Amino acid sequence: MFSLLEAHGLEPWLVNARDVKHLPGRPKTDVLDAV
Repeated sequence: MFSLLEAHGLEPWLVNARDVKHLPGRPKTDVLDAV
């Protein structure tokens, strides 16, 4: 899957979802999560 994304000019990142969830500057509300 990574090679397919890279072939289309994208730079895929493999990250831990728990770490991404706690990034500073990202608003954490149930309303935004529900969208």
